[in-house]
Amino acid sequence: MGKTISSENRRENVDEQVIISQPNKKAESQPKKEEAVIHERKEILSTEEVNEAPSLSDDVQSDILSDDLPEEPQKETETQNVSKETPSKEELSEEVETVGRSEADVEEEEKHDSEKREKRGSGNYLQKLWSWIKAVFRRIMWLLAFLLLLFGILYLFRNCQGPLHKVNPFYNPLPEVPIVLPVEDGEIGTGKDGVSKIATNRFNVLLNQTDEETMLSWAKAFKDIYDGEQYEIVYYNQSLGFLQIRVPAEEREQIMTDLPKQLTGFSFDVFEEILYGYDALVTDPAYQDPDKSWYLKAIGAEDAWAVTMGGDDVIVAVVDNGFDLKHPELSGHLYMPYNVLTRDSFVFPITTREGINAHGTHVAATAVGVCNNGKGLLGVAPNCKLMPIQVGNNNADGSMSNLAILDGVMYAINQGADVVNLSLGMPVPDMVKRMSEGQQLNFISNSYLMEEFMWNRIFEAAEKNNCTIVFAAGNDNAISGVDPQKRNRNTIRVSAVDRNLRKADFSNYGVYAQLNREYSTVSAPGVGIYNAAPGNSYATLQGTSMAAPVVTGAVALLKSIDRNLTTERIIYILKATGLHVGQNIGPMIQIGKAVQMLSGSSGMDGNCEQIRQEIFRLRAKIDSLSRICPDAGVSPDTLKYSEVIKDKFAFDGVWKATTVLVAEGDRSPVELYMAFRDLKGTLTIMNKGREYTAPLTASIQNGQISIVQHGPAQSGSDLFQPYHYVCFSDRNGYLFCKAFSGQLEKVTFNLVKIR
Repeated sequence: MGKTISSENRRENVDEQVIISQPNKKAESQPKKEEAVIHERKEILSTEEVNEAPSLSDDVQSDILSDDLPEEPQKETETQNVSKETPSKEELSEEVETVGRSEADVEEEEKHDSEKREKRGSGNYLQKLWSWIKAVFRRIMWLLAFLLLLFGILYLFRNCQGPLHKVNPFYNPLPEVPIVLPVEDGEIGTGKDGVSKIATNRFNVLLNQTDEETMLSWAKAFKDIYDGEQYEIVYYNQSLGFLQIRVPAEEREQIMTDLPKQLTGFSFDVFEEILYGYDALVTDPAYQDPDKSWYLKAIGAEDAWAVTMGGDDVIVAVVDNGFDLKHPELSGHLYMPYNVLTRDSFVFPITTREGINAHGTHVAATAVGVCNNGKGLLGVAPNCKLMPIQVGNNNADGSMSNLAILDGVMYAINQGADVVNLSLGMPVPDMVKRMSEGQQLNFISNSYLMEEFMWNRIFEAAEKNNCTIVFAAGNDNAISGVDPQKRNRNTIRVSAVDRNLRKADFSNYGVYAQLNREYSTVSAPGVGIYNAAPGNSYATLQGTSMAAPVVTGAVALLKSIDRNLTTERIIYILKATGLHVGQNIGPMIQIGKAVQMLSGSSGMDGNCEQIRQEIFRLRAKIDSLSRICPDAGVSPDTLKYSEVIKDKFAFDGVWKATTVLVAEGDRSPVELYMAFRDLKGTLTIMNKGREYTAPLTASIQNGQISIVQHGPAQSGSDLFQPYHYVCFSDRNGYLFCKAFSGQLEKVTFNLVKIR
């Protein structure tokens, strides 16, 4: 019995261990399932107990099993300790195997299980850490994806206006593709000066600095003030620091006035968009005239052709209103034709109120028309390549914008043209035509200065690329330099001669050696010029437009011999070998002699005329350089605007005006001096050794300096009419004065202190 009791006690302990070892989980909701689990455990234990004590009788085993069965009141309590999930057989087996082990074994196993749990806990920690890292990484990736999408959207809309453009870091109001606006008939008017023909829906800006950052900053600042779509930057050229702005025509003048006051953090100038025309006069066709080729003989073309008819690697660019590229005189040797308005190679002859215009086609053929094609007449350099550049569009009078011409010239320079022909120009206003030569010279010194400055930048680019620019002088019988394009001494300005080898009565002019001012470099035949016209036809035209391509062809022949020839050297050769045809125009070119001189067969070395031409050339070079870089010759004593505004006594001293002036009657040089003390002073004009004086009074109000001349400047009975002077700051901070007589602006100048 004792053994039986011991076995029962052992079984009770085992039963307790089995129950205790189970996880303390929630009991199953179905009582029958719980009873089945308990019954299964007891069957397992009972089987094992029988194996360990085979001497027990069936009755005893039955008693043991019956003793283990819980009574009805205990059923609910035991059920609460049953696991929600039924243990596996392996787990039950492990629990049963613990029965009968020693305490040391149990402790060792518990220690082992504890280490396992620690390892599992450590693994769980690393797993949780890795999961956290992955979650953070996913969030970062989503954030980066969102930022990339945001920046992509902002970049795509960088040229768009709207409420967000001020915070868009990619915002760029400069056009992705700059466009040159065509000239439409309803957009033509008169400029502020009352004489210039301009485009009324746009104006130009010239920045003092030409770097990319300055241009973009200026554009953003402009759009911060004028953010509507009607205020649009349509064109820009960074290398020139040039922009064109399209605005409503009725607001143009006000915006031009306000803009320098609104964007005070930049140094720039605004000016109108002047319109240009073509310089050609139509005469009777006279297709059967035996003298159609007279002009080629007059310049000695046959002697030049004995040496060269032009190299096919020399590129002649013709910038004009339009061309018929299917004409047999042109179609054989085209190179990169371009239309600045359509930004492609679609080039065509324009139509005006008079019909299809022949100007560009005729000019191009005169310069480089092909030879030996059994038709018409050849050009001066027939074997050279032609780069036709269209800058005109269909409109009533064939007007072209200043920007279109500028863009066309820059295209030619950038595409490697050796010489560029410009038989285009600004018509001289009727008021200026009525002026004396002296008045015109003073007008040139003081008008269209920003246009002149802008074109000087273009000429500087041409010089860097060894590209020669040839201009038609114009057909107004006036000084060529009235047109701001035609003032630079490192370009060739061509006047026209007639069949008698004298200045054509319509031709512009301008040679003033005593003043070191030259607006006619050379001359060439410009009357009765026969060559190609649209529609496979031919026409006889006259004008400096026809004289210019004659010279352009001559330049191409010289560069066919030596492509490294500079414009300066070409001018020297053409003048040295030219024929003197009048006092106020350049010599008529003799291309045969020029080619011979370049090839070393002229025998002209040591000629006194060459020395005189070299002296004149050096003077011209100084003048040209000073126009390209005005600050290079600025005296350190030039009066600063800010100095006078801060201290009126800064005006004290004797000052000399920087502008070169001439007497309107005989064109003799005039020098202007002002002497001040406490804002009162004297004007002194020096002319031909005589002094002309008048009292002056200066005043400073609201940042503007005014100088009043009290009466004419007199020397005995001779006098110079009185002027009223207004002075302000120029782009470099110097005091800049404009002199007015009546309503016509006459003189502009800086003041340099001489004592």
